[in-house]
Amino acid sequence: MTEVFARNLETEAYDGSKLIVRRLESELSRKLREVREERLAAEKKIMPAWFSVLALLDVTVGFICVAVYCELVSETFTFAQTVDTGLIWLLIMGIVCIMPGGAGLLLMKMRSARIQASSAYTELQNRAARVTEECFSALGVPEAAARTDAFVFRYRMKPNGKRRGGYFNEEMRFYREGDALYASDGASVFRLPAATAVQTVKKRVAFYGWNKTTQYNKGSYRGYKIRLNDGGAYVLKRYILVQAFYEGEEYVYFVPPYELNEIVRLTGRAAETNV
Repeated sequence: MTEVFARNLETEAYDGSKLIVRRLESELSRKLREVREERLAAEKKIMPAWFSVLALLDVTVGFICVAVYCELVSETFTFAQTVDTGLIWLLIMGIVCIMPGGAGLLLMKMRSARIQASSAYTELQNRAARVTEECFSALGVPEAAARTDAFVFRYRMKPNGKRRGGYFNEEMRFYREGDALYASDGASVFRLPAATAVQTVKKRVAFYGWNKTTQYNKGSYRGYKIRLNDGGAYVLKRYILVQAFYEGEEYVYFVPPYELNEIVRLTGRAAETNV
């Protein structure tokens, strides 16, 4: 099985490169890569993983200590006995952990809102949009193409031959020409084989990047219960898998569940029972 939109960061090649029919010229490709990396770096700065993990660990340990203390008081000891035996320190330690940890998480949320509202962040987003449109135009992608999010697995190969990486949510342009379905990431155009299945997979997926103008927890996206974890990644409880075959080989690609209706329209395949 080949994941069409999986990309090796060392070679910059897609696993589904056999399906690519057009590529961007080198200078425009470089501009697109640079602005996307800059935007990704800015998004990661919003929620530094090390600080978030530390704050979350503090809060978790604190709640465990408080929960254990409350259990002891309710079933075994009185408050006075916990003071005499020193068990009161469980409560004290719990409070000491919860307060700075909670404050840290609150500060991170405030920092996130401040960065996203900054003029520098807005200018970066606008610049990324301009470069992206220039690239799609150079590739001959129709203006009416559907702007559809797709999960791109960026990875590096480990010495044991396994892939190590994560999913990134990238806006792609899907469109049909005759009986053929095409998808473009702005640097290449894929001619996708006819889909043989569209399935909703009930498995958790974490990914970086949000492309919609509406926030992930607002409007029509609220119903998907997307959350932002403390590592700066968005988390969904399900995703959409599209399966196809080409020259005897199985190909798959993944999209968020909020793109299901668009994928069904583009592929002409009805969504199957959840798996």
